[in-house]
Amino acid sequence: MFIEPMLLEKADQPFNDENYIAEWKQDGWRMLVVKWNGTLKLLSRHKNEFTHVFKEFLDIDIPDNSIIDCELIAVDEEGKCDFEALQNEYRSKIRQYPLQLVAFDLLYLNGKDLRRLPLFERKQLLIDNIKETNKLVISRCFDGLNAVDLFELIKQHKLEGIVMKVKDSIYESRRSFNWLKILNLENELCYISGVRKGSFGVYLSYLDGTYAGMIEFMKPDDRKKVYKIANQLKISESDKQIYIEKKVIIDVSFRNKYKSGLLRIPKLNKWISNEFGE
Repeated sequence: MFIEPMLLEKADQPFNDENYIAEWKQDGWRMLVVKWNGTLKLLSRHKNEFTHVFKEFLDIDIPDNSIIDCELIAVDEEGKCDFEALQNEYRSKIRQYPLQLVAFDLLYLNGKDLRRLPLFERKQLLIDNIKETNKLVISRCFDGLNAVDLFELIKQHKLEGIVMKVKDSIYESRRSFNWLKILNLENELCYISGVRKGSFGVYLSYLDGTYAGMIEFMKPDDRKKVYKIANQLKISESDKQIYIEKKVIIDVSFRNKYKSGLLRIPKLNKWISNEFGE
């Protein structure tokens, strides 16, 4: 049995509000844990099955005919989520990092549909009926009146961000403003060093000239500006790329850096300077 998961909208800043709960945003893959008629399955938000990829979870003990909404994470030496490690563990047969399922919502319990119940009731049923182990843990909630302080703590520890949810919200299989994500983004100044041909992409370099990654999504006006710059600063081109003089500097926001030094999910934050004075 599969349920389309409820998805988060974005908010720029945290806020204190007693009508919300706040949670640490886990940096992993969304996963539904479904135990139905005695069979346990792990299903992604796109309905792909990962049960036999992550076989260590086949023996977790949850009530039959129940569905738990979780985040699958890899835990590093400091006890933090490590997204890059999770990607590597997916490809590896021998575990280098422990994996955990972090449960944050209970959608079905013993065959009963709980999605119309308010969130705080579903949370309590999750705590009352799911036994925590080293493989399955329950996400800790904080009062929405403390959301700003929680976000500051998240920033200090360089974690991904927080989630804020309306306490009495029902579970909707769509993106909803009742659930908000506030990301702890980092920033870096980079050169635009090239443009990908075909599907849009902007190659980035750090100010020391080393490759930093690629921006794949920009607003239409920003895309036009990139192509204008590419025409004026083109050094050379290949079948796949236009190479540009490293003169245009932009401020890039990103989740974190991979161990290789590349920026994870870089996005244009603002234009800084270029030789055209724009």
